[in-house]
Amino acid sequence: MRAADLEYRRATLDMVVVAAQEDLGGLWRSLLTDDVERAAMGLREAVPAVVEVYGQTAAGNAAVWYEDVRPAGAGTFRPEPYVPASLPEAVGRTTWAVTPLFSGDAEGAWTRLAGTVQKIVMDHDRVTVEENVTKDPAAFGWRRRASADACAYCAYMAVVLDQPDYETAAKKYHDDCNCEPVMAFHGDTIPAQPNEGPWLATFEKAREAIAEERVRLPGWNTMRRGARIKNYPEYQLNTKNILARARRLEPDLFRDGVRAAA
Repeated sequence: MRAADLEYRRATLDMVVVAAQEDLGGLWRSLLTDDVERAAMGLREAVPAVVEVYGQTAAGNAAVWYEDVRPAGAGTFRPEPYVPASLPEAVGRTTWAVTPLFSGDAEGAWTRLAGTVQKIVMDHDRVTVEENVTKDPAAFGWRRRASADACAYCAYMAVVLDQPDYETAAKKYHDDCNCEPVMAFHGDTIPAQPNEGPWLATFEKAREAIAEERVRLPGWNTMRRGARIKNYPEYQLNTKNILARARRLEPDLFRDGVRAAA
């Protein structure tokens, strides 16, 4: 698969997401003149409708793109659009998103709403690729692809493939997440992740740093596992701690990098 194919998919999906956010934005501006309860009720009705309409467009585009990039001679297969599990959650997510309105934080509410719209619309694209891969005889799987400015979590999900139940973990997307699943076809290759080498090196460095430091902690070598977890939770070799350390080790490498206080 060519990098240009991925760029085309990304650009098309971005246009759909922006159109959905702008559509909701028009209603949002008109509702700001209403009382909070009325505005919240209107948004709980509008957001599910907006994400369903634009999500269908995203899913349809993904199915067409999938068919276009299948290798020549791969045999007949007609990709179908799918509906993500997050669509039925739109009302509940909207209720959470509008909560800041009740404390006068309109900007905070819009940030949540825009993120909710982005996620659910993009989920239509994601699930369409993920589900079609399971049925396409020409494909043998998919891999999560992160953007060059990804947060540490997304970078980890994209490059650390030896996680337990990788496909389940790799399907966890957050608001404003730009990750996409990319199918792998027999005899084809997936373009490398934008920062694959630096990301992998940083996560390994973070793991090694935790492992080296924890053996010098008071009582570490004599404690039982339960006591170690209770007394030193930040020194467990789990995803949460590795990501926290990586953000501090290389803050410029991740969108959510943590820089030391001056």
